[in-house]
Amino acid sequence: MVALDNLRILIVGAGPIGLTAAAALSQDGHDVKVLERYPNLQTNGGTIVVQSPAARALKEIGLWEKLQSISVPNKSFSFWSYKDPSGPMITFGRSSGSDMVHTDRPALQRIAYEAAVASGVHVLFGKRVERLDEDATPLRVWTADDQEYTADIIIGADGIKSGIRKLLFPSQILDPVLTTECIFQAQLSEDVTASDPRIAPYMDIGSGHGTLGPGRFTFFRATDDGKLYLLFVVMNYGTTQTDGVSASWNTPGDIDELRSIFSEFGDPLHACLEHVESCIRWPIAVAPPLKTWRGVSGRVLLLGDAAHAMVPHAANGVSQGIEGAVALARLLRRRNHANANIPKLLELFEQFRRPRVEKFATMSLGNAAANSLTDGPEQESRDARYRAMNNSSEPKPVAAQEPVTMDINAPQHSPAFQKWMNEYDVVHELDRFVDEKLV
Repeated sequence: MVALDNLRILIVGAGPIGLTAAAALSQDGHDVKVLERYPNLQTNGGTIVVQSPAARALKEIGLWEKLQSISVPNKSFSFWSYKDPSGPMITFGRSSGSDMVHTDRPALQRIAYEAAVASGVHVLFGKRVERLDEDATPLRVWTADDQEYTADIIIGADGIKSGIRKLLFPSQILDPVLTTECIFQAQLSEDVTASDPRIAPYMDIGSGHGTLGPGRFTFFRATDDGKLYLLFVVMNYGTTQTDGVSASWNTPGDIDELRSIFSEFGDPLHACLEHVESCIRWPIAVAPPLKTWRGVSGRVLLLGDAAHAMVPHAANGVSQGIEGAVALARLLRRRNHANANIPKLLELFEQFRRPRVEKFATMSLGNAAANSLTDGPEQESRDARYRAMNNSSEPKPVAAQEPVTMDINAPQHSPAFQKWMNEYDVVHELDRFVDEKLV
């Protein structure tokens, strides 16, 4: 095999996805620098889910054990009706062979940062990228402090408010697109959760609970340190475009407003609201529609939320970024192929990743709609279906899908789609895809 020259790769953004990509690429011998506009790692962000396919991808770069150390394995998930506080309508158990875990964004970011630095990545803070020259060889960027950096590939992993996205497509308006949805985040301390027996149904570690109501729903999850993380979703909150573009994702919320919105919800949720002392209001936006994730040179690529930020109701935003980061590093190993220059490989990356990402984005919107149905026949049918499925008080394990062929186009609740969603191996699928394309 012909020896490969290492690439100089510049990653803009030191979030979990940028740092995961940095670690994966540096482990393959590339010279990787990360430019982060803030003066240090940001600690914003609450609880997140790392799905099994993303966990499998992290195993490829040696981060699985570290992820386990900061996570709680998924045990079960229950749906409740806001009308009936006596118990959940249905409880789904852990899938056979599932590696899905629950952690928080700062912890995931920290282990990715440590892995990146350990592999030789240079992470530079206080470096806001303001200019980009895509026509130059090598590529060039300039930061706000008038420093110039060059690279063979530039990756924009700078999130939903991506500055690189705007520099790539300066003639387009590419601000985040605000939805009507708003999420309030809060948490209860161990002292509170231990003192009120009404909250006990939510406190099984590794188990999540969603309560469904008209136009609004909640997701609660207990952690191994005795805390309870609370997400309150309001579908038609009426935020302004300024909220979605310029405001902080961590704007303080109004507790009285939150209690009023969810006043019809009974215990144990109502008990939680009695104890909440502060909350964060998070206007939900998505990435603007993009014809491509690549610049005209074919050597600048958007990754993660910079390319495909979605509403969070498929619990796959972070996981899709992780899959993409690991897939990109794997794909660049093919650059010795006769038909595989950098622009071609990044084109293949987008062709490979777009269908999966867009499917989850669409599914996430559908899940939100299904979780917030107005009271009436459709809502009653949904609830009756859940109760009929819940034939015992024990969590219902999801059947192993080995005999089934995964299918992205199958119905969402079918075994074929569930296998595609939960058992996907991004490295295996990428290798198969590229083998077909590079002939």
